[in-house]
Parts: sequence; C-alpha cells; structure tokens
Amino acid sequence: MIAEIEQTLLQRAQQGQPDAFAALRLYLEAQVRRYIWHVLGHSLAEDDIVQDVFTALYLNLERMIPPEKLKPFLFRVTRNRCYDLLRYQGRHKAVPLTVSIPASAPPLEEDAHALLLYQQVKAAMARLPEPQRQALVLYAEEDFSYEEIATALEINIGTVKSRLHRARQAVKQMMQNPDLLLK
Repeated sequence: MIAEIEQTLLQRAQQGQPDAFAALRLYLEAQVRRYIWHVLGHSLAEDDIVQDVFTALYLNLERMIPPEKLKPFLFRVTRNRCYDLLRYQGRHKAVPLTVSIPASAPPLEEDAHALLLYQQVKAAMARLPEPQRQALVLYAEEDFSYEEIATALEINIGTVKSRLHRARQAVKQMMQNPDLLLK
C-alpha cells in the first residue's frame, strides 16, 4: 500500500511540478540507499546508483499508474543497477555487519541484549542465499506486500511466498544454533 504522501507527491510530479519530484526523491532516497546497502554492502558506487534510479523514475513518471507501481518499479531498478555493478566487478561483496554505538552513552543491559540480537539477525540474513535475502529485506524492512515483492523482483507470488518461508526457516535455525553464524 502506498503512503498518502508518496501518492500526493507522485501525482504532483506527474503534473510537472519539479519541487514535487525533488520532495518525492527526498522521501524515498533513504529506503533506496538502505536496499543498496543490503545488496552491495558499503559501495563507492552508491551515489551513482541512487542517481540512476531516480533518473529512471523521472523518465518513467507517466508509467506509475496506479501509484502502487511506484515502489516496485523503484526497487526493481535499484536491484538491476546493483546487479549490473556486481557483474561488472565480477564478484559479490559481503555485507558488513558493524553497528556503531555512541561512546558517550554505554548501553544498558537490555540495550546490549537488543543490540546483540539485532547483530545476530543481521548476520543470519547476510548468510541467506541472495534471492531469499532480497525477498526478506523487502518484506521485513521495506514493508512490501507479496505483490510488490513479486513485481520488484520480477517473480510470481508463489515464489515470493516460498522464498520468504525458506528465509524465515533458515534465520530461525541460525538463531537457535548461533554456531552456524560463525561458519
């Protein structure tokens, strides 16, 4: 489901209001960058990919009818640009699993436990096969529906459900046996 602000900004951008497109980009850019990070890890090409993605969106604004096509289109282009880069590099970079903690405020015991759990889940997700990881990231972190994931990844809904099921099972198994995360 598309947020009301996204829909309003998209409609205004489609009417030719340049400020609306700039606001739409600003609204969506963090999500695109987060997805790039999940696919590539830290990459010097991140800014170039973001620029390519939003250029493609600008050139295809009229195709975003109904507005629900916006995010699947955006993430499909993002995924394709990331894969183009990976093919060019000839290898897949590992996703870094670092989380920075401000030195000024030591975490409480609950915070430390939550941070450890977060790092374990991220480590488990990083070990998933790429197709499962992408589906899980879009579902769990970007709040995509099955239909939006299917459109973004260019697969059918049954495949989305299968990938999500396998991803959940694998993460659950790794969380129950933390030694699997060390391999």
